[in-house]
Amino acid sequence: MLEKVLWHGFIKSAQKTMIVMRSPEFELWNCLGKVASVNVDMNDSYQCINHLDNISTPLIRIRAFMRLAVMQKKLGSYFEVLTSSRYISFVLQHIFREFYEPWALIRHEECVGLSGLLMALSVLDCNLEVDQSLLEKVPGTVELSVYVSLSNILDESSAEKESYASNAKLLELALDQKNFLEERNNNLELKVVELKKKLELTNSSSINKDNVKHSFITFPCFITSVSSVFKSSAWLGNFRARLAQLTSEKDDFIRILRQQLTDTEKVNVDLHRKIRVVEEQCRALKKDLTNENELHIQEREQKQQLIDSLIEQNSIHQSKLAHEIGASVTLKKELVDKTEQYMQAINVLERKQLELSAANDKLGKLQRQNSNLNEELKQLLVLKQEFEELTVSYEYKSRKLIECEKALEELGGHLSESKWKVVELKEKFLPFLNAEWEKDGDVVSCKGCNLQFSVSIRKHHCRNCGSIFCNSCTDSRIKLPSNAKPVRVCSRCFILLLSRHDSPSEDNSSSNS
Repeated sequence: MLEKVLWHGFIKSAQKTMIVMRSPEFELWNCLGKVASVNVDMNDSYQCINHLDNISTPLIRIRAFMRLAVMQKKLGSYFEVLTSSRYISFVLQHIFREFYEPWALIRHEECVGLSGLLMALSVLDCNLEVDQSLLEKVPGTVELSVYVSLSNILDESSAEKESYASNAKLLELALDQKNFLEERNNNLELKVVELKKKLELTNSSSINKDNVKHSFITFPCFITSVSSVFKSSAWLGNFRARLAQLTSEKDDFIRILRQQLTDTEKVNVDLHRKIRVVEEQCRALKKDLTNENELHIQEREQKQQLIDSLIEQNSIHQSKLAHEIGASVTLKKELVDKTEQYMQAINVLERKQLELSAANDKLGKLQRQNSNLNEELKQLLVLKQEFEELTVSYEYKSRKLIECEKALEELGGHLSESKWKVVELKEKFLPFLNAEWEKDGDVVSCKGCNLQFSVSIRKHHCRNCGSIFCNSCTDSRIKLPSNAKPVRVCSRCFILLLSRHDSPSEDNSSSNS
């Protein structure tokens, strides 16, 4: 699967140039080498696989590198180096642009979750064979149906559920103990490395001490040889004095060196003591390591026994499940037969029910008709009595109606006169309801002749409609119901009011005639 992930979106040399110089497998192996140069552990694994003589092709080296990472329990960390944004943004950005397309899975954030899932492989202890003949037979496609477990429809018993829960707890406890032992082993290995470094420092300090002692031994011989050379010359007296000063300075320097030697000896003694303490601690740690290894071996054996028992239980459960599946298949067949019979019976019942409902409908209709006829029969007797009473009342009321018609004919003349009076009053008061008194400032010209007003031409209101006219347009006067005396009105209102005054007089004359 990881090989498929690495090949996804990989840019081959045939896509870059027309001439293919190297195979795609070699280019992918070269890309892994460039990425491995960032991480020390990954680079060590890469160089280890690269220098193996029994592996020749780059594709087999890639597969061997992944197997070695699984055995080292570092496959998740190596994959995190490939996918983490910190490396890609600063160091490997040009590498991924050169070797992978932008849509490649390894250049997307979804691949970060895969590195976290690969960390779970560190739980497993495995020794995989790294052989060219074996790695060449790795299939190109992966069949996932072997690894996919189907959920069971049948309910399990309570005892089986309890056994599953207890086995899961035991497995979880064993994994926790295994992780604890691995962390402790790693810490002990780090302590051993630190102690080795301290031992190397003490050895280097002892070598420096031997060199200083040798210089102390050879320095007096050097001084004697120099003095014997310069004794033969008399003119070198001054030089001897200078040499004496130098010797005194050298003596002081030797004293200082001796003090430093004593100090270094004290330091060395302290270091030796500390080394002895550390060696004792190392021995104790080695004993603890052996004890822990023994405990680890015992626990591993116990876990293996647990795993074997779990495998046996799983096989038993699988056999039970197969038996139950066979029983369920037979039950399903019986259920299908019963359902077919049931459906046939339901169809027959539906037909019978339809016939029964039709018969019930007919019977209900007949019963309703019978009840309606009985009610009509009862109502006929009542209607007969009511009809006789109504004929008597009709004769009486017809007589009354004839008498009322005669009285109405006598009252008709009086009602017509009162109606005309009401209409006349409405017409008199109608102009006062609709009229609006116009303001002097809003009107500039006469509404009748459109003559503009000035100082000589004054404004006059019509007392009927309220509009403003000139003197010639409001020259006529007539009596209104609101005033006892004749008032000024416009010519249009004068004609209207005059026609109303004339109409009632004509009506009166016609009525008198």
